[in-house]
Amino acid sequence: IEEGLNPAVQDRLQKLRTQASLLPSITSQELGTGLQYTTLQLRLRRLNEEIEETILAAADDPSLRQRVQELHHQILAIHEAREELGGTRYLPPK
Repeated sequence: IEEGLNPAVQDRLQKLRTQASLLPSITSQELGTGLQYTTLQLRLRRLNEEIEETILAAADDPSLRQRVQELHHQILAIHEAREELGGTRYLPPK
């Protein structure tokens, strides 16, 4: 799927993946419950995938911008839940 995307979009996705790989990893012992962390990670991954798809579609349909904002708020809520579990702090990109 990615091979068919605009080269600029492919480059952006690669940069996002690089940034994500640099995030500090958190062990399940630090969080207390590995299952909760795994569940949050899966939700976060799904939301990020939906955001990518929605952003691409929003280029053709500006009404989707609201959905992108909703997804962003959901991601922030998940990061807050992760902070509560493991004492980590998420700083959103500026």
